[in-house]
Amino acid sequence: MAMIKAALPVITSIDWQRVPSRLEVAGVERDRLGQELRGIAARIGLPSEAALTVIQVDDALPALEARLEDWLLHAGELDFVDTLFLSAEHGILMHWDFYKDLYAVRL
Repeated sequence: MAMIKAALPVITSIDWQRVPSRLEVAGVERDRLGQELRGIAARIGLPSEAALTVIQVDDALPALEARLEDWLLHAGELDFVDTLFLSAEHGILMHWDFYKDLYAVRL
């Protein structure tokens, strides 16, 4: 979390409108989440085998380590908006926010 706070404008949440280098997909419902996450990950340059720390912001789940494809196997069963997908190794953050908008940025 310190890495995110140091790199992005954060007060209580990330102010994505102040991140000019962001990629954005608006209005991503759960049934499209897998497809849109794969697409934005490819556009930002995240290797498909990259390890991610998946953080559900309201603590519904503890942070866990997973590859994107492994996590997506269960995405249809989950409805946890406000989820961060962080690749510290590649300096990439993806965020499915509370409003169901999907963002990605290189930190």
